[in-house]
Amino acid sequence: MSTDGPRHPLTTREGWNAFVSRSSRPEPPRLLTEADLERLDPDERELYNYARMDYHSQMRVIATPDIRKIMATGSKLVVSNRGKQLGRRGLIVSGPSGTGKSTSITQLGKRHQAGTERRNPGVTGRIPVVYIIVPPAATPKMVAIEIASFLGLPVASHDSQQVITHSVAEVLRKAGCSLVLVDEVHRLDLRTRAGAAASDQLKYFFDSISATFVYAGLDLAENGMFSGTRGRQIAGRFVSVTTSAFGYSTPQEQADWARLVATPDIRKITTTGEKLIIGNRGKQLGRRGLIVSGPSGTGKSTSITWLGKIHQVGTERRAPRGTGRIPVVYIIVPPAATPKMLAVEIAAFLGLPFSSHEPQHFITQSVAGVLRKVGCSLILVDEVHRLDLRTRNGAAASDQLKYFFDSVSATFVYAGLDLAENGMFAGTRGRQLAGRFISLTTSAFGYATEAEKEDWGNLISPIEASLRLHRHKPGTLLRQAAYLHQRTGGMIGSLDQLIHEAANEAISDGTEKITRRHLDAVVLDTAAEEQYRPPALRRHVTAAARKASP
Repeated sequence: MSTDGPRHPLTTREGWNAFVSRSSRPEPPRLLTEADLERLDPDERELYNYARMDYHSQMRVIATPDIRKIMATGSKLVVSNRGKQLGRRGLIVSGPSGTGKSTSITQLGKRHQAGTERRNPGVTGRIPVVYIIVPPAATPKMVAIEIASFLGLPVASHDSQQVITHSVAEVLRKAGCSLVLVDEVHRLDLRTRAGAAASDQLKYFFDSISATFVYAGLDLAENGMFSGTRGRQIAGRFVSVTTSAFGYSTPQEQADWARLVATPDIRKITTTGEKLIIGNRGKQLGRRGLIVSGPSGTGKSTSITWLGKIHQVGTERRAPRGTGRIPVVYIIVPPAATPKMLAVEIAAFLGLPFSSHEPQHFITQSVAGVLRKVGCSLILVDEVHRLDLRTRNGAAASDQLKYFFDSVSATFVYAGLDLAENGMFAGTRGRQLAGRFISLTTSAFGYATEAEKEDWGNLISPIEASLRLHRHKPGTLLRQAAYLHQRTGGMIGSLDQLIHEAANEAISDGTEKITRRHLDAVVLDTAAEEQYRPPALRRHVTAAARKASP
């Protein structure tokens, strides 16, 4: 018995390609009978436990706002840099430990490679992405060897730095590498001679290969990445994105579709959206859009992306031979968005090449033309609260969306934070939006009414059913629904973490069933922990309040 065989690190081609090809829907391992379980020797039992724990861990796919921003920024840079030798820009991802830097850049690389392979089926020998980790006390030769190792190039210890460097650069060009990911780059201290030399080596590759370079590391500004002449050069050539700590109460914009359970809000939004798409079909005038508004963490992005998935799957099922069709476009409104930036966002999604010097009108016309040609029928615009219609820039960017609304016979769906409070319906443009869009509001799961309790139970049941535990009785967690709601504040992401971490602990300690002890031991996100007060503490606070009252 084995899991999936040996796992190569991401810094090898074998490991990277396995990561890219790995399905986002992990296959559940088969549960053995009690008799078969008893026959396992200790080594086999360890492998069996590992496979189940790995399955539980893989089931959680969390896309934070930082990850979305990094992937969106990186994708745009790759498109913008395409074919350029000069004037290319790179991306620097900086932040504290544990805030998703490596996750972000590897997900960017995975999406880029998958897209490249999809657009070029049957092309062999191509290496779209290289991923390396900067070794401690790195020298220029060591950096070149790291890339050579990823590529599988033979290197002898007596080979000179220059020979290795030239060989690596030549192979990268031949293999069509278009994205180079460099992790743990904080190990290059530009204030030291060795760090400066290793940085120069990366700069050499940057200049020699028409690829987009992405660096990730710990608190890079504080660690001297932008100091001195080299630092200023990096600052002038790289876009910087900073990651920060997050809680599970942030929206799950890219949920694991296989495990997503339709909440009342999702059902309402998808049903309303599907009706609008049908009602808008073939209309140029008189179409209606949908606005989804609500507090942070209430599933706005999950809802609209689920709507998009249902629509695209249905479209492809009805027209299986329709090649080149793009039924759905999804974009995130960038901070301080301008009309041109919005056009560029859609162009980046479509994979349209554009250069920064092209005028707004040209990009807009190109985007609208392609949307019509590919039969786009649903356009999802997320984080739309960043458009403040009370400002000149916000109004102009809103007008750009209105231009696309008028130019493309598609249904438009906007999602954002508390949009009425943020001025979305203010002024002339706001009133125009209110007249053309239906509004729906999302909220956290409640637990006051019988209907809310039933919905919460319907969320717990399929998660519990997916567990791979030998002695866990179905319905155990459902009976603890009230406690689970108290612990998580009704947030889906927090519930997901709580159950799956408890399940893995039950495998580790051999109990094979989730108990209250396992659940109590899980440390949840800050938002969930801060809102939860154990019953004993609540009784203590209530008693203290009664005692203090006259």
